[in-house]
Amino acid sequence: MESIDRNNHNVDREGDFYKGLFFGLLLGVGLVWFLGTKEGEKIKKQLADKGEEFVDRARESIDKALSEGFIEDESLQSERSHTPDQPPPPFFEGEHP
Repeated sequence: MESIDRNNHNVDREGDFYKGLFFGLLLGVGLVWFLGTKEGEKIKKQLADKGEEFVDRARESIDKALSEGFIEDESLQSERSHTPDQPPPPFFEGEHP
């Protein structure tokens, strides 16, 4: 009985190996296409542009929330040099004009 269980266990491992090999092959083909073709370069540029837009909008939202008092930045408490009438400095200092 024990030898049957061992054989089934080995078959399961072999199937897992082939599944991993298949998905690894698909991933490799996708990366080669993505990095090596004009269409892939175009998509990569679009994704990078969208990522930059997302980061910019997130920065603006955080800065707005800080200036309106929705978020309290504890790291700025000791460095506060503004009055309550003035907005706090930008959250991402040096990265915004």
